[in-house]
Amino acid sequence: MYECARYLKDQQHEDLVIVTCSLPVVELFVDSPEVSLVVLGGEYNHHYHCTQGTNVVREMADLHIDRAFVGTSGITDAGVIRDTDSQQASVKYSAVQSSQHSVVVADASKFPGIGAFRALDISEVDHMYVTAPVSEALQRLCDEQGTEVRIA
Repeated sequence: MYECARYLKDQQHEDLVIVTCSLPVVELFVDSPEVSLVVLGGEYNHHYHCTQGTNVVREMADLHIDRAFVGTSGITDAGVIRDTDSQQASVKYSAVQSSQHSVVVADASKFPGIGAFRALDISEVDHMYVTAPVSEALQRLCDEQGTEVRIA
């Protein structure tokens, strides 16, 4: 997700509001007064350098997000979007539930990837941006569920 934020930083912005629990994303935009930052508070996760937990999920539920971009640790051929951390899975789910449009961003290493925790199902996702074609089974499932797959 940091790479997505770096891409956004290089673009022109009008009325851009970034809602994040990622401290590296906050640091990236701290000197960009044209971008409004909403930083979600919660318990600090040292491994992912972000906040998480019930406070983040509760704050997210109070927001209306136009477009939620979420990462993943893995996506199965059955359309399960996974995470290695249960609290991160909850944050991703909450972000998608609070958004008008949802986007999962995944590089080729995320297929099938890892992660014991279900964050989302492909049917809950509007778009998936990937770096390589997905399997035929996953593409068929995305087509059936109305999830657009874009190769970047």
